[in-house]
Amino acid sequence: YGDLNEQPSDVSFLIDSIDALATDKDSPLNGLVDIGHIGIGGQSFGAITAVATGFNACCADDRIDAVTVFAGIWMDLGSGNETARSGDDLPALFVHGDDDEVLPYEGGRAAADLLKGPTTFATIVG
Repeated sequence: YGDLNEQPSDVSFLIDSIDALATDKDSPLNGLVDIGHIGIGGQSFGAITAVATGFNACCADDRIDAVTVFAGIWMDLGSGNETARSGDDLPALFVHGDDDEVLPYEGGRAAADLLKGPTTFATIVG
């Protein structure tokens, strides 16, 4: 968790790299990637990274079009609970178990409740 602040920029770097490969005529990815429609998702620490990259005012990537979060929470990366403007319309799907002993269910609910865009929260019971 020590490098969480760097995770969103790592995701942005990956998007940049895939975009470069997708537009390189010599790349096996040439023409296969629709860089105009990007969805990200993750589970646990990956979900925390997805939330930060999609929504946190400190480091959101405006190219993200949808976020899926499995057992993720909001982490303060220097902007408190401030969401990025791009998050106002960004759809998100949260899935969280109500008996999660690692990342509390309440943390997942709180993260979803911060968002202004279309957000769905699914609870896995037990």
